[in-house]
Amino acid sequence: MSPWNVFSRIILAVLVVLSLKSANAQSLEPSATSCQFYRDLQSEYACPQSNYLQEAELLCEKYLKMEPELNEEIQGFFPGIRFCLQDRLREKLGSQFCANLHEISIESHVSCYTENGFCDLSLRSKFILAWITWKKVFTSPWRETGQRINQSCQHQID
Repeated sequence: MSPWNVFSRIILAVLVVLSLKSANAQSLEPSATSCQFYRDLQSEYACPQSNYLQEAELLCEKYLKMEPELNEEIQGFFPGIRFCLQDRLREKLGSQFCANLHEISIESHVSCYTENGFCDLSLRSKFILAWITWKKVFTSPWRETGQRINQSCQHQID
């Protein structure tokens, strides 16, 4: 085999590997209208000590499915939250992602909810959101997350 053929094959192999990495990176793009990000993230980072990504995907799909039936205020709120939560996870990707997933999830919920106007939602809309997730709201760590979101809203009022 000539040196040129060897060189050509090496270049081809490098291009294939780079295109595969590029395809994976593109699939990890946050979306305001889809929950695919969580499935892709689970494929990339199987976090054995946490089922957060599976739960996040289920809740995301639940909200996405219910969104058209909810009031306009919530319909305007959900896309920003959906994108923000996915984007915050993407920002934290790295070797310690799984080890820090619990704290990442709490912090991202608190910041995303407050930055996207949760504190300004009507009491009716907040009640609807709590009703949708009531089983989660009263269990840890979701209870802790809800408490921190409410504390953050109180700080905005003060």
